[in-house]
Amino acid sequence: MFTDTLVTIDGSKFKAVNSKENNYTPKKLQFHIARVEKHIDDYLTQLATKDQEENQLADDRPIKEKIDGLKKKLSELKALEDEINHQPDNQISTTDPDSRLLVTQGQTRAVCYNVQSAVDTKHHLIVTHEVTNTVDRNQLCRIARKAQDAVGIKEITVIADKGYYSGTDIKDTQDAGMTPLVPKGDTVVV
Repeated sequence: MFTDTLVTIDGSKFKAVNSKENNYTPKKLQFHIARVEKHIDDYLTQLATKDQEENQLADDRPIKEKIDGLKKKLSELKALEDEINHQPDNQISTTDPDSRLLVTQGQTRAVCYNVQSAVDTKHHLIVTHEVTNTVDRNQLCRIARKAQDAVGIKEITVIADKGYYSGTDIKDTQDAGMTPLVPKGDTVVV
C-alpha cells in the first residue's frame, strides 16, 4: 500500500488526565516538604504556647489532629521523593503515572503525552506511531526505523522539524540507509 519513499515525522502533545498539581519534580517536592514542615512547626509552637498559658482547660485535640495529618502528608511526600530519584526524567505524575510535564506550543507546560507519528506523504496515512514521554529530540532514528519497516522500503527520505535535530540521531538515521532532512534548531545538540 505504501509506495512512496518520502515520510514526515512529527510529535503531537495530547493532554493527560493528570493535572499539574499531581505532577512532581524534585524542586516542587522540596517546596511542599518545606511548607508542610513549617506548618508542623507552627502548630507545635501553638501547643507550646497553650501549655504555658494559665488556662489549661483549652482542648489540644484539634491541633494534635492537624499535626498528625501533616506528619502523614510529610511521609507521603518523602516517599514520593524516593520514587522521583528512581525516575529517569526526575518527575512523577500521581494520577496518570505515564504522563509527563512537557513544553507545549507557546512554551507553556502541560502534563501530557508526546505521540510520535510518521506519515506517508503520498497518501497522507499514518505509517507508524508511538507514545513517548519525552521531547522530539533523539526520536528521529527510532521512529524512522519503524517507518522504514512499515513501508517495507530501506532507502526512504525522512522529513522532520528542527525539534528533531541531533547530530548523533541524524548520523544513525543515515547509517540505517535513510536520508534525513532536518533543519538545525536554535540550540543544537550534537
